[in-house]
Amino acid sequence: MYLLHCGGCHIENGSGMPPAIPDLRITMPKLASHDEGRAYMVQVPGASQAPVTDAQLTEIMNWMLRTFAEGTFRPYTESEVTQHRANKVLDILALRRQLIAENLEAP
Repeated sequence: MYLLHCGGCHIENGSGMPPAIPDLRITMPKLASHDEGRAYMVQVPGASQAPVTDAQLTEIMNWMLRTFAEGTFRPYTESEVTQHRANKVLDILALRRQLIAENLEAP
């Protein structure tokens, strides 16, 4: 499911195309350790607008945490994904800049 819905931009190995498409191997560990970062990862359009159910997105996000975050992170729950997905962000790039400024994500 990752390859189908995320891999086109983030590449099979998660390396992305920085700076436009973040390298998940660098950004996920930082974002996953903060509530704001966890919300952001679900709210990016590629995740929030993916044609998958909340349960499927939860599976994808947890697979990504296990694969790219290489740490002990709290797995997403379906209710958490549902909540974040419903909270639309009007300017996702501004939110990303804010997270970078707060040192929650690498530049």
